[in-house]
Amino acid sequence: MRDKELRSLELQDIHWREASMLVRRTKAKRDRVVPLLHEAGEALADYVLYGRPKSDSKRVFLVHGAPVRPINEPRKIPAAAVGPLQELKKRAEIGCDRGPRGIIGRCG
Repeated sequence: MRDKELRSLELQDIHWREASMLVRRTKAKRDRVVPLLHEAGEALADYVLYGRPKSDSKRVFLVHGAPVRPINEPRKIPAAAVGPLQELKKRAEIGCDRGPRGIIGRCG
């Protein structure tokens, strides 16, 4: 997933039971469904339940400082979300070179 796609991800886009996510407004200007690996799903659930600031926003990733709001700037996904995903990447020995993209998008 691209940075902008992660920043645009909304809570209702995550389909936990189907282990997939709806990615809206992709580079190709269309929506697509991507698989959600078990490990990434666990890390994402942990972030949503325990790391995400309290907010009425539908967006998954939010600015952690006041005022809490959706992230609109490139490369600003909080370390609380990226850190666990990078750790999972190391443990799973996935051969991708980009942070959360390797875990969530199965390396592209």
